[in-house]
Amino acid sequence: MNTLFALGTWFTPSTIEKGGRRRIMLWTSVLLTVFMLIFVVMINLGDKKSNATQWTAVASVVAYMFFFGYGWVGIPWLYGPEIAPIRYRTLGGSFGATGEWSMTFVTVFAGGIALQRVGPVIWVWFLVFCFVTVVYVYFCCPETGGKTLEEIDLIFMKNPPTAPLGDAENAVDDERSANGAKNTSNSTIEENEFVPKSD
Repeated sequence: MNTLFALGTWFTPSTIEKGGRRRIMLWTSVLLTVFMLIFVVMINLGDKKSNATQWTAVASVVAYMFFFGYGWVGIPWLYGPEIAPIRYRTLGGSFGATGEWSMTFVTVFAGGIALQRVGPVIWVWFLVFCFVTVVYVYFCCPETGGKTLEEIDLIFMKNPPTAPLGDAENAVDDERSANGAKNTSNSTIEENEFVPKSD
């Protein structure tokens, strides 16, 4: 099954800029929800199971893994640091990696126990979160493709300053000045940001 991840990710680099991060994540989330729904229904038919329903479940998992590889194996690792404030970008990437591997550990550790005690109904849990992902991406994930890091910062400002197109870095400086921040000429960090105040 991990081979399907690799096959899915093979198409991501060539389409991510044209398709956009948001669009790829959104539509693959919709597909993942559909395939997971088919899988959950097929494996919970009880006495009505047949070879056809079992193979349908297998096919839905195959499709699920491929599209998960395409939309969700690589893009979140790019999107997370992109939307984090510039000065916290590495920290945002670190938290993303920590969260991903922590949840992977929980899933691997508890997955077998859940299947034994709850049965195939446990897959409804995954179905619910597939749907939640669709809603989350639709409402909370703006498109970042084709934008500079400074322009991405402007997306998340409550009152973004007006600036000529391509002058996003100066716009960030204007916002900081309006908030009383002392800026460096390169719009990086304040000179005294990490210097303790003297008594």
